[in-house]
Amino acid sequence: MIASQNSRWNFALRNGVEKMNRKLYALISTIVLLVVSLGCGALHSPTPQATELPNSTPTPVLATPAPLVVAPPDTALTQLETQVEAVYEAVGNSVVNITVTAI
Repeated sequence: MIASQNSRWNFALRNGVEKMNRKLYALISTIVLLVVSLGCGALHSPTPQATELPNSTPTPVLATPAPLVVAPPDTALTQLETQVEAVYEAVGNSVVNITVTAI
């Protein structure tokens, strides 16, 4: 009877130790999981908040061409024009070839 009682006590003791070991492993696992998750959260740098930029939008500068300045007709040009017209009137129906070479 003593032997059977000892074996029961041994079984109960072993069973209780196994249950405590499982609880201890579960507790250690939970603590490790918490430490790791909190550590990752602490190492994560937060995204900086966007600051508002001034509302002034740059206005594009359009290249406007300079106004075209027309000079009054030169007297030398006017004289040349009157000479050419005089040649056309003098020759009449003949063929006239007048060329201007400008350099």
